[in-house]
Amino acid sequence: MEEEISSTSVEVFKELMKVGYEGIIFSRYPENACREKIRAPFDFFKLSEKGTGKVVPPILEKIESVIEELPNKQVILIDRLDYLIQKNGFENTLFFIYRLMDIAYLANHIILLSIDSSTLLERQKSLLQKEMKFVETKREGIIPEDLYEVLVFIYQKNMTGNKPKVSDVMQELHISRPTARKRIQSLIDQGYIAETVKGRSKVHQITQKGRIMF
Repeated sequence: MEEEISSTSVEVFKELMKVGYEGIIFSRYPENACREKIRAPFDFFKLSEKGTGKVVPPILEKIESVIEELPNKQVILIDRLDYLIQKNGFENTLFFIYRLMDIAYLANHIILLSIDSSTLLERQKSLLQKEMKFVETKREGIIPEDLYEVLVFIYQKNMTGNKPKVSDVMQELHISRPTARKRIQSLIDQGYIAETVKGRSKVHQITQKGRIMF
């Protein structure tokens, strides 16, 4: 997320926690300020060279070590990526992002990176854009919560090379077949996902319109 202060990233973080992800934040901001914005339980690490409690220094290997020890299916918000770049250099931070991608893929994490892009050179921004999806708008108010959780699930499955069936949606969200079918059809009608036939089953894949939501 390109932002001077964490706003869109916090909203996305909260939405993903609503659909089953455990949350963890690494931030330069005080913990109580983050908890005022996010009422659901989440873990918090202060990015700082000094302090008490859960403090992680702005050393990329230290942050990576914490993330590697997390259980599967976490949404991880790293606030002030520009701060980490200032402390570690752009190239080192870019290689850190490469490693995070591998960790996220294997553990089914979603990693949100908030950055003030005015601190970047155009070449640096271009390199980051090759590795990440930049979120420019909020999802807020676009589709209802019950449809969004289906969209998130299909998106995550697609990112791992799978195209889920109705039964997969039923199992993941603990809903009945008619409810799952109704939500999927609504997403199809609105152009967020596409349905194709594979053998004797129907499978689902997110469309470009759906990808924009992320």
